[in-house]
This record gives sequence, C-alpha cells and structure tokens, in this order.
Amino acid sequence: MNSVIQTYYEKALERLIPELKRRNIDAVYCKDRDEARSTVLGMIPAGSSVNTGGSVTLAECGIIDALLAGDYQYYRKRIEAAPNEVERLRLRREATTADFCLGSLNAIAQTGEIVNIDGGGSRLGGYVFGADKVILVAGVNKITPTLADAMNRARHFAAIANSMRDGHTAECSKDGVCHEGECYPPNRICGKTVIIEKESRPGRITVVFVGEELGY
Repeated sequence: MNSVIQTYYEKALERLIPELKRRNIDAVYCKDRDEARSTVLGMIPAGSSVNTGGSVTLAECGIIDALLAGDYQYYRKRIEAAPNEVERLRLRREATTADFCLGSLNAIAQTGEIVNIDGGGSRLGGYVFGADKVILVAGVNKITPTLADAMNRARHFAAIANSMRDGHTAECSKDGVCHEGECYPPNRICGKTVIIEKESRPGRITVVFVGEELGY
C-alpha cells in the first residue's frame, strides 16, 4: 500500500478505535496480515470451539488454514464433512453459539458503526448475540467516512463482489450493478443487513484492523 494512503488510514484509526471502545467494542491495529494472524490466534485458547464464515480476509491472513491445522473444535471442518443438508443446517445453527465467532465486515464507518450483509444470516447470528466472543478482522480499505457510506459500500461493492466470487445467479454478478428493487429469492444474495452500533458485554467483540487492503 502506498505510504501516504497508509498514513491516511492510520490517522483515521486514531479517531475510530477510541470511538469503538466508547461503544464497548475493543479494537487493535496490526501492521500486516502476519501480525494480524498471530494476534487473532493468540486470543483463542486451544480446544475452543470456533466458527467462521466464508471470509476472504480470514483466508488472505492465513487464519482459515491455521484453524484447520490447529487444536480447535472448528465448525467449518464438521459442516463440510456433514453427510447431508439437514445435518449441515443443524451444525450451522449450533455454530452460532461457538466460543469464538471469527469473520470480517463489509464496511465500518469512522463514526463507529459496523455494517454486514449476509444471505442466510448464519454468521450474523454469532456476531449479534450467539457467540461468546467475536473477532472481526478488517483491512483498512473497509473504513468509510459515514454510516451512509458504509451502507453504500456494503450493498454496492461488497455484496456484488461476493456474488461474483461465489458464482451466484443474481443479476449483480453479471453486470456489477445492484438491482435492489428487482432482486428476489432464489437469486438474491442480500438476505439480512446488520448494523452493530454497540456491544452490551464489554470485551465480547474485538475488531482487528490490518494495515493492508484485504477482502471485499
């Protein structure tokens, strides 16, 4: 990342991190993905149950591979090994109450609001209430000036990029444009939108910012 751009984001974090802490959300800054991976894994005791969504950011940081190889009760392994959709759905529900829920975010406003859009909502259930601890890893490219900008980024960039990545049949994956008023199931990827404005339990949510452009 260009040094001027990195300095810009670091200055933004000097304002954003205290604002998150004011909202009962912990936050730390890591210079790069290697430091982020070490920081995140250092927060998770061996033997813990862990759930993750299909986060590009976690994969880029090497966190998914570390969880697969580590001493964790990793729900992704169990879900992928499940013999049928009924069992996969049961495990996804159970996973929302894991000891640790790891993921990323579609956007975060400098005013402190965290925005995520999901299809079915299995990862958001853990973020919002189910998981004992939530760790959200985010490249600095996810930072936006305002909540309106964060909503726009989540809907008109992140959702479209994820639709393209996953090979969905939604129109946005074909032309790169959100068809909000014309997009319905089963093609629609945007099912639930969640704005986290604060956390009731101090220490439950931690945002790990990474000084790189990561994910969508």
